[in-house]
Amino acid sequence: MQHHQPWKWFALSLVLLSLSSTALRAQTCQLQSGLIYGTYVDSAGQTQNLLLDLLLPTGAASPPPLVIWIHGGGWRTGSRAPMPTRVTDLCAHGYTVASVDYRFSNVALWPAQIQDVKGAVRWLRAHASTYGFDPGRFGAWGESAGGHLATILGTSGGVPSITVGNVTVDLEGTTGGNAGVSSRVQAVVDWYGATDFLQMHFYPTTVNHDSSTSDEGRLIGGPVQDNPEKTATANAITYVTPDDPPFLVMHGTLDKTNPFNQSELLVDALAGSGVPVDFVPVQGAGHGGSQFAASSLLQTVYAFFDATIGTGVPVAPVAAMGSPATAGVPPAGAADPARPFVSVSATDRDASEPGTNKGAFLIWRTGSTANPLTVDVTVSGTADSLTDYAAIPSTLTFPAGADRVAVSIDPLEDFVTEETEDVHLAVEPDPAIHAGPYAGSRVLLTDDDVPGLPVLLSLAVAPGSVTGGTNATGTVTIDRAAPAGGAVVSLGTSNSAAATVPASVTVAAGATSATFTVTSKPVAAAATVQVTASYRGVGRTASLTVQAPVLSALTLTPSSVAGGCAASTGKITLSGKAPTGGLVVSLTNANPAATLPASVTVAAGSSSATFSISTTTVSAAQSGAVTASFGGVTRSATLTVRPVGLLTLALAPNPVVGPGSVTGTVTLECTAPAGGVAVALSSSAAAIASPGVTSLTIPAGSSSGTFPISTADVTVESYATIKATANGTSKSVKLTVKP
Repeated sequence: MQHHQPWKWFALSLVLLSLSSTALRAQTCQLQSGLIYGTYVDSAGQTQNLLLDLLLPTGAASPPPLVIWIHGGGWRTGSRAPMPTRVTDLCAHGYTVASVDYRFSNVALWPAQIQDVKGAVRWLRAHASTYGFDPGRFGAWGESAGGHLATILGTSGGVPSITVGNVTVDLEGTTGGNAGVSSRVQAVVDWYGATDFLQMHFYPTTVNHDSSTSDEGRLIGGPVQDNPEKTATANAITYVTPDDPPFLVMHGTLDKTNPFNQSELLVDALAGSGVPVDFVPVQGAGHGGSQFAASSLLQTVYAFFDATIGTGVPVAPVAAMGSPATAGVPPAGAADPARPFVSVSATDRDASEPGTNKGAFLIWRTGSTANPLTVDVTVSGTADSLTDYAAIPSTLTFPAGADRVAVSIDPLEDFVTEETEDVHLAVEPDPAIHAGPYAGSRVLLTDDDVPGLPVLLSLAVAPGSVTGGTNATGTVTIDRAAPAGGAVVSLGTSNSAAATVPASVTVAAGATSATFTVTSKPVAAAATVQVTASYRGVGRTASLTVQAPVLSALTLTPSSVAGGCAASTGKITLSGKAPTGGLVVSLTNANPAATLPASVTVAAGSSSATFSISTTTVSAAQSGAVTASFGGVTRSATLTVRPVGLLTLALAPNPVVGPGSVTGTVTLECTAPAGGVAVALSSSAAAIASPGVTSLTIPAGSSSGTFPISTADVTVESYATIKATANGTSKSVKLTVKP
């Protein structure tokens, strides 16, 4: 554990934990689920509810503190329920736990997500007396996207809105009402959340965070580097001030989704402002995973909450809402608010020789633009000025009325084969300005020189959406013919549980493209996979959506059966293969003469399953629907159960010399039910051949019966059709009578 501020809470918390954990774990907990804390109107004009779940310890001697759990999922997936065990265990430690909904980025762009979380905090604080927890002891704990929101909840406490350049964002919103109630929290646990989107591309990840289709781009509503001011309002470090609550930050050192450096940036900013913070690098861990379930790690979390908001620990009164803020402006008295803040961001970070693909920086200022402003900048990096790119002036001037200045990076053709280099532009410190909150950024400069080193132009995956278990085709394209030996392009995916690719694909010598197979796997829920390709320092990404299978068909064979005689076989078919563990399809039946199971399981790796339908005897036909349901999709088929009918009619002998006798034999589909089965008999030519009786009854338990037929003396060969009918089924046989 790295302590960035010497404080006393951690040693104290271990004592508190050891003295109290046994008693606290004996407590029982009560779940209040689906509480409506706010609403919103969706794109169709419909009002939708925002919910939270509360887990309340029973029998607490005093109002317990509250920890708010914020789930992850890239701001576009995930759920408040069920709460992870590591979170529900807090209740056994004497804490009330809340897990909250928030709008996803496909429903509403930033800042809707923080507005919802802050609205939930206000609602919880306003209802603290109703549910019996302490309104002055609130902690927040989130992972990934939830860690990002928990961190902003902590650093933006008391800030109702923020202005960065020309962008003003309302952080509080109206979700949850209770406008006069504070949305501050008194402690924050951040698990691997992003803290500065604009700096994510400086570190290796499996995701192109600058893409418009990245989770960050979908949250902001466009590429983050093209929208630096709005992006800054979604960065936790924008809001860091000395009055922020204590933080515990945990991050996997091998995280390839949110770079480990994101937590380092946050910790450095907090420590630099004097905020109590402890940093726990989780060695060898990625983006979450089993290492975060370690007991020692969880005990550190519980001890942190015990020491910061635990019962008996002094907590300052909840502060009132402050005034609107300007990005990076310290609290009153800490800096001169009249000094403008000057920030820099790479708005086009990819440049390449010979200069047709330029890079770009954007420098912007806050505050008044009535007067011109000149600032000094420093240009550095591995690329050389005047050799690799055109010189950039060391001073930049904002004209009166302008709040931004664009700087172009113009690559020069140097005819030297080089690795990818970078250009770093930073604002120089000056007493007249505040440099920051983004004082520097960089542009990558890619070489194009021959002989023979092409540049990766694009990566495409088609189709862009597949059902798990079916394949897609990836295509990499380079800007010129591959050299002798080919061009080996490295490949990868962000989610190997949903889709895999080969480690690399080779563009053959002389060719400019190559294809490879993207193998998707059966999934229980839709998953978005980022397929990545890299060659000579240039990376490209393409998205593939792996869909869960849906119910596509239900068939019954046969669809009409004699009751009590035979079963029908139902078959359900999915659009793809079932994932590990299989999929359970619910079954219902509207035919009172049929019986079937309540569900059928499609085994893992299979796309269909069958089930048996048994029937009972009926006196009249019964029809009803058999329905299968899965994942919100239903399929139905009609099953008819009819009375037992005739299977065959036989006459012997046939032909016969008249006058003479013939024996008719009728056979049922199965044994006759109680009461027997009546069979009507007739002849098309009674003068030639006639049954001795007009009907016969096949008794219960029997499946056949016989009847006599007498024939006349004929002078020429004659014919009569003998017909038997039972329960709506008929059989006929032509009888030949010879002279």
